[in-house]
Amino acid sequence: VSRFPVTSETFIVREIDALDRSGRFDLELRSLFPSPDKPVHDVARRWTERLIRPSAGAVLTGFGWAALTRPRALASVLAAVVSGYGRRPSLLVRALVTVLLACAHARDLARRPRPPHIHAHYATYPALAAWVCSRLVGTSYSFTAHAHDLYVDTSMLDQKVAGASFVVTISEYNRALLERNNPGHTPIHVVHAGIDTAAYQFRPRTIP
Repeated sequence: VSRFPVTSETFIVREIDALDRSGRFDLELRSLFPSPDKPVHDVARRWTERLIRPSAGAVLTGFGWAALTRPRALASVLAAVVSGYGRRPSLLVRALVTVLLACAHARDLARRPRPPHIHAHYATYPALAAWVCSRLVGTSYSFTAHAHDLYVDTSMLDQKVAGASFVVTISEYNRALLERNNPGHTPIHVVHAGIDTAAYQFRPRTIP
């Protein structure tokens, strides 16, 4: 994710919890940037304690590692990012910072016997980071697209979709938008966001 925890994104926490309860996954939670929020929902607290976010030192070390051990892949990544974001300088700066952060995550993943699958929430910088990790260490990735990441900024969306094992989105309308950027026919699945109504106390409304 870009940031964690974010008070308006409890839907992401519910999805992580559901995957964890399934018992099918050994989950890690990774973020790129610091959280903008001081309040922490109770549902997010246990994941906050397990969050992996690289320090400034890890970012510098990660970029040096990529430059020394994967110079061609890193050069290709930087060229693609400059080309893909170059028309919007403010986004390009953030994208290049994301590349640096992704190098740190990639270096960490490269030390595993087998790099794990990455699932990114949002088609913007999280998906970019997953794409960078894939280019540097060969890990597979997927991502979920929600709203602003399709309606506001679609930088490098074609490449992010093309490199993904699959893409998830929250509506058929979004799937139709994504298919316009899917020349390689990457599988795109619709998973509607929802809540467990049994987890909330309520009283049926009475009509006089």
